[in-house]
Amino acid sequence: MPVRVENPAPSDPYSAPVRSADSLLRFTPESPTGHRIHVRGMVTHYQPGSLVWIRDASCGLRLETRQRDNVQPGDEIDALGFPTFGSSSPVLEHASFRKTGSAPPPIPVTLTNTEAAFDHEDDLVAIEAVLSDIQPMLEGFALTLNKAGTIFKATVKLPPEQRQRSNWQPGSAVRVVGICSLDHDEVGTVMGIWRPQSFQILMRSAADLTVIKPPPWWTPGRVILVLGIVSGALLLVTGVVTMLSRRRMREQAQQRAMAEAEFTAILSERNRVAREIHDTLAQGLVATSVQLRLARKEANGAPESSIRHLEVAQQLVSGSLEEARNSIWNMRSQVLETGDLASALKGILEQMADGTEVQTEFEVTGKVRRLAPVVENNLLRIGQEAITNATKHAQAQRIAVRLDFGEKQFRLRVSDDGQGFDSAKPVLREGGFGLLGMRERAAHLQGELSVCSAPGQGARIDLTVPLSGEGGHRTG
Repeated sequence: MPVRVENPAPSDPYSAPVRSADSLLRFTPESPTGHRIHVRGMVTHYQPGSLVWIRDASCGLRLETRQRDNVQPGDEIDALGFPTFGSSSPVLEHASFRKTGSAPPPIPVTLTNTEAAFDHEDDLVAIEAVLSDIQPMLEGFALTLNKAGTIFKATVKLPPEQRQRSNWQPGSAVRVVGICSLDHDEVGTVMGIWRPQSFQILMRSAADLTVIKPPPWWTPGRVILVLGIVSGALLLVTGVVTMLSRRRMREQAQQRAMAEAEFTAILSERNRVAREIHDTLAQGLVATSVQLRLARKEANGAPESSIRHLEVAQQLVSGSLEEARNSIWNMRSQVLETGDLASALKGILEQMADGTEVQTEFEVTGKVRRLAPVVENNLLRIGQEAITNATKHAQAQRIAVRLDFGEKQFRLRVSDDGQGFDSAKPVLREGGFGLLGMRERAAHLQGELSVCSAPGQGARIDLTVPLSGEGGHRTG
């Protein structure tokens, strides 16, 4: 098929009129489509054998070329190529160029906000932002930046030696310089003005990123690290405190066990001595008293002095027997060997009121259980003394005893309607251990003893004793 040349190619292609970058792809009768056009501008970035970006007085422009001529940013070139549609701005395909001059490196367009980037595609721009993240790529890095809440990317290709020397840190305030490239969706809008949604910066070298302000010391990573260290330290301290507490509890348990064993041994020995006294001395005194009574009955006609000696001897024997019985009672709590504290105090109350007109009340609340021997013995002695004082000295008509077995403490109350006394100045009596002994026993149990009384108004004795979780109870 024969070919007819309608417009021969000019002998000097660069003699064609120079077009501005923003006029490409505009229809004019003087510039038919499909022909090469002539543009002129300053180089802003160059990738040999691939792409070159230039800027003229109107805007930036991207050229696709296979030339490998050595040009640098700031060089002025004339370029020829075929205009075609890019994503949102024209691109010059199959371009060729020649250097026409040199000038200082181009000054980037400073973007004060991210919206301005959409008006400077393929132009050299600069923007300040916060470096959020750094991800390695095949030939460099991909940087994530944040400008007033807008996230965008910046990429840079670096040789291996420069990648190892880079000391960029997330959280730094930086200034990034590079070619602005808009990110386009694969499917555009059906109608109306289409506008890209994001952009990225193509950095030319590592020098295009300048650190304005280093990251604060309290970076998220360091906060997590400090929290981890503090949490670890707290766990360590908690573990040490727990270990020491358990060791202390074991030591206390051993001490309580030793004290319990010692008290049990002492109590057992006292009970043995009490049995010996009861079986030997007390029984002997009882037999002697019987023999003296029989001798007195058969001493009719005996001299007056002999009868008086027999009476004195019987009184001495009766007194000694009473002292022996008191000693046995003080050394041995027989009632606790056959029953619990509640039954022991109830038996004492009934025994003391037997044969009198005194009315008694006995009440027990809570979960009745056996307590440690040392606790039960001291509580029994305090209760016994309070009941004895009410029956023998108060001349009471009514005596009430109340026991409360709580979860963590034990309460004892003994009250009467007797003649009362001045609790600030109690009367000291012979025999028994009185209020002083009761207070000493309460202090030994780490309890509180309160006495409320006044002359003519009766008396009330309240005792509160804490019960420990380990040594306070016993089974059986």
